[in-house]
Amino acid sequence: MADKPKVMAIVGSRKASEAMRQQATVQANKALSAGWRISTGGAHGVDAAAIKAAVDAGKASSLDIYLPEKIGNQNPSVRSLLKAAKEAGANVVEDAGQPAGSYAKACYNRDKVIVEQSDALVGLQNNASKGTKATVDAAAEKGIPIKKMSYAKGLLKNISRMNALLLTINVLQVMEDYNEYKEKLKECSDLFEKWKKGEATEKDIEELEKCGIKLRSDLNWQDIDQTTVAPHAVSHGFSGRGNPYRDEQGRFCSESSAAMVIG
Repeated sequence: MADKPKVMAIVGSRKASEAMRQQATVQANKALSAGWRISTGGAHGVDAAAIKAAVDAGKASSLDIYLPEKIGNQNPSVRSLLKAAKEAGANVVEDAGQPAGSYAKACYNRDKVIVEQSDALVGLQNNASKGTKATVDAAAEKGIPIKKMSYAKGLLKNISRMNALLLTINVLQVMEDYNEYKEKLKECSDLFEKWKKGEATEKDIEELEKCGIKLRSDLNWQDIDQTTVAPHAVSHGFSGRGNPYRDEQGRFCSESSAAMVIG
């Protein structure tokens, strides 16, 4: 009789940057290629990216999706994806967070079920989100291997591991890629410095955007109140002068609303 496949939980923040969604896709594909199942929730953001990766790879039957309530109660942005995954063979468990007195409590209960059903966990946490932290903490308490990738405003800041002594060869092939990320971070940092000096090519900018650093937008500079923009910024685009705070579309904003800081 064949061994039961290992299960990799992929969880993370709903407010996920493009870089985070890409990383969820990478982690899901690695686990699936190694013969693992994927367990996740049904929220938009990281969960949805992991689900879509499995569906796109033709491996929906290796998906365990745990929902706090019924599919119909999920965010409208993911309902069609959840239904498509189920039709393609995913194991969709509705009401996994019940009984609960509120949706928040149902999500908390559901996250515990995901941990209980998993052999290892990858957590992509943005801006210290409490839900992801609680799930990672539950996995740490259970004692399963964990790879936690911490993001700030959608940009990868560090990678940490818990229960590393439990990383067997089978788990290593799925989770042990720190050097890969360290090299990628350095590459992104070098490209960003090149861009700040005005030396970046179009290809460099495309690579930076893959890192989660959005430098371009559909913003029409003629629509901007010129009195709020440093002259250098108007002439040369984003720069290290003037207001350094930008929203997700690359527009000037307050520090509290910033998705990135330039310069």
